[in-house]
Amino acid sequence: MSMTKYDYVALKQQYVTSDTNISIRELARVNDIASWSTVAQHARKQKWEAARKQYRAVMESKSLEYAAAHEGELIAKIRKDTLNVIHGAILKMGIDLQDRWVQDPGDPEHSLFIAGTRVRPDEIVRLIDKFLVMSGQVSDRTAQLGLTLNANAGDIPLDLARELAAAARAAGAGAGPVGRSPLPGGAEPKSVN
Repeated sequence: MSMTKYDYVALKQQYVTSDTNISIRELARVNDIASWSTVAQHARKQKWEAARKQYRAVMESKSLEYAAAHEGELIAKIRKDTLNVIHGAILKMGIDLQDRWVQDPGDPEHSLFIAGTRVRPDEIVRLIDKFLVMSGQVSDRTAQLGLTLNANAGDIPLDLARELAAAARAAGAGAGPVGRSPLPGGAEPKSVN
């Protein structure tokens, strides 16, 4: 039986790109090939299994890229819609701040006086602060930052680990910070009794 009897390029493509893990035996059966071992021999020589793995890795990567791009577009649309709603609310709030006369819907000959909404200065400051935070700009807002360090004991020189353990034992449980934090708003040093 000659190796050129079958269209091995088409068989390889079918094997590599199948959605299922089709076996060589099943591939031969589906294509009405009596001797699946001949196809298996050709598949080993041409490294079809490696090609299948490579194809699936590329497809997975492309799928993740597509999903990430789609999600990014959706998040951008949501952000745009959210900003449009906020913008509309701010414009409406600007109108509501004004004292104004409007036509009475029940009597077109008369107007109604609508007093503007009164806003305290601290409310405006909070609104500006929230806008600055939302837009990623600097504000006067301070944040409490915590720092947790995890280390593998194998990463620390033995002498340093012993010194750290001794210092921790000497300070006791619940000891305050030692020294001043370099971070703004950091804790002041506490005296140790």
